Amino acid sequence: RKNQLCRRLREQRIAAGGDSGAAEAGEFVPMVKKGGGDVRMARAVDAKLSNPNMPLIEALVAGGFTFPNAKERGKNNKDVKDEDGVSLYQRKNQLCRRLRGKRLEDPRMVRAAASKRDNPSVSLVDALLAGGFEFPKLGSLAMSDKMIRDLENVTLFTRKNELKKKLAALEKDKNVRKESKLSSGDEAVG
Repeated sequence: RKNQLCRRLREQRIAAGGDSGAAEAGEFVPMVKKGGGDVRMARAVDAKLSNPNMPLIEALVAGGFTFPNAKERGKNNKDVKDEDGVSLYQRKNQLCRRLRGKRLEDPRMVRAAASKRDNPSVSLVDALLAGGFEFPKLGSLAMSDKMIRDLENVTLFTRKNELKKKLAALEKDKNVRKESKLSSGDEAVG
């Protein structure tokens, strides 16, 4: 299916005069990727961010995707396809991936990571609170991290994991910079 799509796009580029046909002759022709991806997915992300309680399929539909056979009985997410032939399962997965990316860019997450790095003895929960996250049911008895949600309907468990990932990425970046400085210093000496 992917090969069919690539072939169709190549044929359209050739027909539009945007390709010399070199790809047909076996030469490598790099594709220039235009950033942003599918505008429908961007709209679905915006819809979900503006209403965190909205189900994923509703966000996808609000973005402009249509799933003609979504209501049929006995069909699971992998069987339901949109007009492009992509499964609902894949669309939901992509939407979740984009939402995770947006959450990691959240300035509150950056502040929470800074709080934890400044004072490693601070708990992840306290770092998240210092970053500006609000968990209305945090003090409730007998509630696990998977039951406590913030104002965007994201669980405390997920936020803690995202913070751990952010801290690990920052630490990795710090180590890479340190190694880079050491290796450039070695080259200057040698």
